[in-house]
Amino acid sequence: MRRLIILAAAIIVLTTVGIFPVASQAVHIVQPGENLYRIAVRYGVTVDSIAQANNINPNFIHAGTQLTIPAAAPAASAPPAA
Repeated sequence: MRRLIILAAAIIVLTTVGIFPVASQAVHIVQPGENLYRIAVRYGVTVDSIAQANNINPNFIHAGTQLTIPAAAPAASAPPAA
């Protein structure tokens, strides 16, 4: 039991200092004139990921709507140069 507590404490410390990153979500309130594409670009995610996270039709969003923005996927690293 003591080992489990120590492990849990270590994970909390590592996530707090950023060594062991945890995916997070943001919340965005749609402003007049915004569209889902621009919101997706702003947060580095896809339109589809926002639509799925909020269970909405991506063609119909309204000002004042609160959107959950899923965490962006980590960027793929380039293959080593030959």
